[in-house]
Amino acid sequence: MAATDWSDPCQRFAALSDAYYKLISGGNPASVEYSANGVARKVTFSFANLASLRSQMLAAQDACDVANGATKRPARRFAIEAGSRRRGLGWDR
Repeated sequence: MAATDWSDPCQRFAALSDAYYKLISGGNPASVEYSANGVARKVTFSFANLASLRSQMLAAQDACDVANGATKRPARRFAIEAGSRRRGLGWDR
């Protein structure tokens, strides 16, 4: 496996997403090789730190989107729905 240029957020996102999807599909612990500041390093992810891998993957995706000029994804919106029924106070009879 070739080392990933860790300073490029799009390459970092690709490597981390490959490792993430390998893990959630039932594969063995995934490893990512990268070079930073002239030093080659290797990180191994397993099921124990799957949340950490996912958060790093999403951060790299956001950085890649910014580097490519894409707008930030809008936050999800939640609202109270009109017409909901109250229960337990005698109104549901």
